[in-house]
Amino acid sequence: MSDQPKVVPNDETHVFIRNRKQLVSDIASALNKNCAENESDTPDFILAEYLVGCLESYETCKRANERWYGVPGPSIFGNRTL
Repeated sequence: MSDQPKVVPNDETHVFIRNRKQLVSDIASALNKNCAENESDTPDFILAEYLVGCLESYETCKRANERWYGVPGPSIFGNRTL
């Protein structure tokens, strides 16, 4: 068992995408336009929600890592500080 404290996402690390609804809509439209949802037989809006969720999770994890090491890095959502 590790002695390292857990880094839990909080309001400082959790990502809230501005214009999330529009981003989901745009991704769903792109998936539909390219018939990318056909292989999985999953509606494009469900895949779009999943992909945006992945983006949010990645950024949340990256921010928690930066807080742990105390080193801010570039953000996929623009410049910011810890």
